[in-house]
Amino acid sequence: MKNLGLLLFVIALSVLSASIVAQQPFICEGQLFLTVEEESQRLIRIEIDPFTQEIEFLTINNQVGGTINAIGYRKTDNLIYGVNPLSDGQYGHYLERLDATGQIEFLTKLPLTPDFGYFAGDITPDGRFLILIGVDRMGRLASDFVTVDLTTPGYTTNTSKMDGSYNIFDIAFDPLTSKLYAYESGGAELLVLDPTNGNILQRIKSNNVVNEIAGLFFDAFGQLFGYGGTGKNNTLLKIDKNTGFISLLVSGPAVDNADATACPFTIEMIKKVNTTQTVPCTELIYTFAIANGSGELQQNIQFEDFFPANFTIKEVIRNPYVGDLLISPEGNRLTINNMQIPPGVDSVVVVVEVNDSKDGIYPNQAILRGLPAELGDFRVSDNPATLTEDDSTVVQIIGSPIPDTLDIEYHICNGDGLLLDGTIYGDRYAWSTGSQEPIITVQEAGTFLLTADRTCDRNVIRYLVSSDFISVELPSDPIEIRLGESYRAHPILTNSQEFFSSNWLVVDTSEVKCPACLSSEITPRTNDLFFLTVRNAAGCTDTAQIRFRIDRTRRVYVPNVFTPNADGTNDWFFVQSPDFGLIHRMQVFNRWGDIVFDSKGPMALNDSRAGWNGTLRGKALDPAVFVYVIDIEYLDGVRDIISGDVTLLR
Repeated sequence: MKNLGLLLFVIALSVLSASIVAQQPFICEGQLFLTVEEESQRLIRIEIDPFTQEIEFLTINNQVGGTINAIGYRKTDNLIYGVNPLSDGQYGHYLERLDATGQIEFLTKLPLTPDFGYFAGDITPDGRFLILIGVDRMGRLASDFVTVDLTTPGYTTNTSKMDGSYNIFDIAFDPLTSKLYAYESGGAELLVLDPTNGNILQRIKSNNVVNEIAGLFFDAFGQLFGYGGTGKNNTLLKIDKNTGFISLLVSGPAVDNADATACPFTIEMIKKVNTTQTVPCTELIYTFAIANGSGELQQNIQFEDFFPANFTIKEVIRNPYVGDLLISPEGNRLTINNMQIPPGVDSVVVVVEVNDSKDGIYPNQAILRGLPAELGDFRVSDNPATLTEDDSTVVQIIGSPIPDTLDIEYHICNGDGLLLDGTIYGDRYAWSTGSQEPIITVQEAGTFLLTADRTCDRNVIRYLVSSDFISVELPSDPIEIRLGESYRAHPILTNSQEFFSSNWLVVDTSEVKCPACLSSEITPRTNDLFFLTVRNAAGCTDTAQIRFRIDRTRRVYVPNVFTPNADGTNDWFFVQSPDFGLIHRMQVFNRWGDIVFDSKGPMALNDSRAGWNGTLRGKALDPAVFVYVIDIEYLDGVRDIISGDVTLLR
């Protein structure tokens, strides 16, 4: 809600004045406007006192010419619209317009319910409609939902009944989503209303810390705020539009019969830093959140931030707005020219290094230039950590709290050398070994001290090096094995730690039954060399290998005679082998070349029922000599075509 800007207090008069011509539009800079009824009329500017953090009022104009409530800010002409909330005798509900000088122009008398009061109002983000909610003055419950078309010459007005009666004293449109929000005091609920008829689309229970919210309004970031309180309206509130949670921000003067609106249809920028306290020679991350609530693409905008002299811009890690990015030769000024800022909220994120600096407070502030004149030409960043508007973001440098000594544990594995790298701790080095290099190699266990200096600080690092080992052994001689047979490997493990992991390294892991097991069953087919790697908790590793000598002799028996006479002996013609393999296809031909048997699909070796029983279409064939062709694949993927003849006897 920062950039409160002008807070207008318009005090009701009971007479109508003549229309004012050539009204002076507001400059839309995210201001908050408030109307109240008192005995006199004033135009007030609100400021947050930077010391007390309380609201203070500054009178700008003490001659405001009328009563106005249910106000809304219209971005198409930068004027505020509202109505005389009560109908009193000849004076009905008038549509009124307020300009930047606090003068009211009376536009027309609206056909509203005479005995209703109209205290809740806002204007749609497109500037077309003024939305009003009418209250039964006897029951103090809202039920009339009114739309006033501000684009028609006669200000066409339509009134409908809401789907219930509610304690609603103000409404506000979200500039980013165009959702219409209201606060229902009776049930302590934040409501989302249908902007066409006022029916409730969503109810969000609040924490009920106030009795009434007289005014609701949004900022350009889509954050919802209010002015209300318990017993009297004297507190600025922040309302979470997703959870309904109400936070009490700051107190101000008590007002009655008040209404609020704001101009969120502008550009706003907040500047955050990941920590507000740091030490020299560290990095800060600055986030510049930019909200464009104008609903239009803002082009050719210039962003600039001038950091303190001892800060150096290291990297712009996010810039969704394109543009031409420049960093000054000194390294502390960032400029982005020709930025394109679309509607919505996004951020520029910058990494900045704090160099050798004295203790103290270091404020700085970013600026956006080139805004349209109706938005105020430029906008400075605001520190969201304070209520003070348009204030600098502050970082405090408090010296170096880095510990003098840092302990790091390392392990030397299996007697190997170990690199100790102190590069990140400074730019000047002194090791206990006498070396002044950033990296040294050690061959044995022990404690090695490094003193690393840089411009800002000194670090002492103790490298605590211990010795660990792990080893694994497998048979050194090749293992004789036939293709398709399996071998159970039992490695010998020696380990200085209790925990270890193992992994068999092969191209085809299906050849190892348990690749993550130390002891596993191996069935070599295409590989004849297998590696086993083991690792312990200290990170030490060792690798062993086992080699197989695989007998790939193809042992296949195809009979040359069979007797399919159903005596249970030699009744089938099929392929037999002690090896492993698959028959893709077996065909048998008669002497004229006709196919009498075709398997037409894979079948296993040694399966008699997968062979030929000497029939054709279920009829037994006469004794004769037949020719066969067999397509066979062995376990290692080798395929072979076997052919010959077989004699059928009865």
